Amino acid sequence: MTKVFDIMTECIFRLNESDTVQKASLMMKENQIHHLPVYLDKELTGMVSTFDLIGVSYDKLISDVMTKPLITAYEGEELQTIIKTMLDNKIHGIPVIDSKQQLIGIVSSTDIIKHFKA
Repeated sequence: MTKVFDIMTECIFRLNESDTVQKASLMMKENQIHHLPVYLDKELTGMVSTFDLIGVSYDKLISDVMTKPLITAYEGEELQTIIKTMLDNKIHGIPVIDSKQQLIGIVSSTDIIKHFKA
């Protein structure tokens, strides 16, 4: 069975809750990504997606628009479990954490499609 770790995208970008929608929008556009993890200090607290930013003022804080509560996946979880979680919660990206609760990547609907297309 395919595990989350096998198809996730390594996460190298992140936002802070105090960042603005403008910063998130620019980061997503420049890096051609659709999901960003959000932190408060060193704690992963939410996710923001391009969908969350539609029609939102650029000066709004990320903490006001991020998706919460945070839904996460463990690196060893089976892909079928994650697909069900995404469908049940109507989300397109899930942060992946390791056994130490540290963010190591994101699984998006695009990652899943690419996996099944291969």
